[in-house]
Amino acid sequence: MLVYLDSGEILYATEQERFQDVASIVENGNFEASYGVKYYRQHKKDINYITYIDNKEFGIIPIADYIMFVLVGLLLLFIGSNIVNWRLRKLTTRLNKILAAMEKAMEGDLNIQLEVGHEDELDIISEYFNEMCCNLDSYIQKSYIAQIEQKTAEMQALQSQINPHFLYNTLEAIRMQAICNDDKEVGKMLYGLAVVFRSQIKEDNIITLAKEVYYCKKYVELFEFRYKNKFKFEFNFPEIYIQVSIIKFIIQPIIENYFVHGIRLEDENNILSINIYEAEDDLIIEIKDNGKGMPESQIIEKLNEMNQEGNSQGSIGLLNVHRRMVATYGNDYGLGIRHNNPNGLIVTIKIPFRGESNV
Repeated sequence: MLVYLDSGEILYATEQERFQDVASIVENGNFEASYGVKYYRQHKKDINYITYIDNKEFGIIPIADYIMFVLVGLLLLFIGSNIVNWRLRKLTTRLNKILAAMEKAMEGDLNIQLEVGHEDELDIISEYFNEMCCNLDSYIQKSYIAQIEQKTAEMQALQSQINPHFLYNTLEAIRMQAICNDDKEVGKMLYGLAVVFRSQIKEDNIITLAKEVYYCKKYVELFEFRYKNKFKFEFNFPEIYIQVSIIKFIIQPIIENYFVHGIRLEDENNILSINIYEAEDDLIIEIKDNGKGMPESQIIEKLNEMNQEGNSQGSIGLLNVHRRMVATYGNDYGLGIRHNNPNGLIVTIKIPFRGESNV
C-alpha cells in the first residue's frame, strides 16, 4: 500500500525504497508501467491512496490450492469413470437379455416377455419386441386353426358329395317321369330343387352374383308352389352387378331362414324383398321381410354368437354364412341383423366391391 500527498511527499509505503517521484509518475499515467504493478488509486482531499499488487505475483496460485485442485479433479474423474462403467454394465446386461429373448423367439418360444420400465430407447425396443411376439403368436394360432378348419371342411365336403349326387340323379329321374305323366307343376318343382342341389355340388366356391341370384329365384319358386298366394317376392338387382364375384350360397340360407321361422302363414300379405346397392367401397345385399321378426335379446345373442371366434363345424344358416364371409373377406365384412319396422327383419350382407367384376 502507498499513501502520499499531492505534493509528492510519501506518508506511508510498504516498500519505501521502491517508490521515488511517485506523484509525477502517477499523474503521467506511468505508474503501472514504471513499477510493474496492478493498482487502484483513491484520492481524498490532499491525500492519495494506492493499493497495488506486483505483476510477478499476479495470477500465481498457491501450491496448496494447486494440489487441492488436482486432487479434486482426479476424484471427479474417478467418480465419473465409475458411473460411466456402471451405466455401461447395466446397458450391456439389458442388451444381453434382449438378445437372449430374440434367440428364444427364433427357436419358436413366442411366450417370452421382456421387463419394461426404464422408459428409454432399450425400453421402447423391449416393448415393441413383446408386442411383436404376442402378434406373431396370435397370428400363428389363427393360421393353425384356419388350416385345421379348412382340412376338416374339405373332408366333410368329400364325404357329403356322395348323397347329394345320388339325390340329384334321383330327382332328375322323378322329374322326367312327372313330365312323361304330363304333370308339369311337379316337374317344375323338381327342376327347381335339382338346380339348387346342382349349385352346391358342381359350382366353384366363388361364383358371379348373377348365378347366386338365379339359384335363389329357383329356391323361392319351390315355396311359391307350396305357399300359393301367401307371399310376394321382390328383387331389385341392377345389371351392373351381374359379374360381381361372391362366395356361393350366402343368400339362400337367409331366404330359407325366413320361410322356416319368419313367414306368417295366417296372412296373405307377406313380403320378401332383396335389394342390392353400393355403400362407399362395399356392396350391400339387403334381405328384408315383414314376418314374425325376432326379439331384441335374440338379435343381440345371434350377433354375439356370430362375432365369437371358434370352430364353425356343424353350424348352419346365418352363423355359417357369416363365418364363411369373415374367413374369405375379413372381419370388416359379413352379416348384420336389425328390426324392420313395424314387423320383420332386415339382414344385410356386406362384401368388398372393386368394380363390376369385383376381382
